[in-house]
Amino acid sequence: MTNSNARKCHVCSSSVEQHSLAEQCIMCSNYFCLNPYNSDEFRDCGDAIIGPSMGVEYWCEPCLEKLNVTEEENSSTPPAPIFGQISQESNYLPPTNQTSNINTTENNPPPLKKIEKKTRRYRRIKN
Repeated sequence: MTNSNARKCHVCSSSVEQHSLAEQCIMCSNYFCLNPYNSDEFRDCGDAIIGPSMGVEYWCEPCLEKLNVTEEENSSTPPAPIFGQISQESNYLPPTNQTSNINTTENNPPPLKKIEKKTRRYRRIKN
């Protein structure tokens, strides 16, 4: 006899009687098996991720796979040109480091201030 309050995992189609072992996906709103404990043996059909708002988000495996595919597709496309100055066809490379006559801080330290006379930073006001 099955429990009427059991939740069914939409990934593996098993029924989960303990509500603490079934979570709702943030994308598709379906329930899936998720073991929040490392000590117990139970299947995981998804994952818990810390989201951009620093809160825990529960994702099922099919939604995680869709997310990974879209991230890979977005990362494989070249970035948009910066303010329309560089075309996507050009291979822009930053200038290489060439030795030049530029005075750097390693070659010339900054000059020191010569203090001729010790003065107070603020003047005293006489009443």
